[in-house]
Amino acid sequence: MADSYRPAAETGARVARKGSRQAYFLEAHGYIDCPVFDRYALKAGSTLEGPALIEERESTCVIGPGDRLRVDDRLNLVAELTA
Repeated sequence: MADSYRPAAETGARVARKGSRQAYFLEAHGYIDCPVFDRYALKAGSTLEGPALIEERESTCVIGPGDRLRVDDRLNLVAELTA
């Protein structure tokens, strides 16, 4: 049986942070140290400001410098990108 989505018992951006790593952003002219978050530990209403990396089993969501992310009531990641 495949694993199903289950939020962690304790959730939120602070709890979801699992470390950091370097990521390249053209607009920053190089590498930036980015916080890395566990997608499954983010709860509805969580917000983040970029740069940030949100990891899950199937993919990684990259939030660039100056971009914003919020988790809606259905646990979708909603990104607001800067121009």
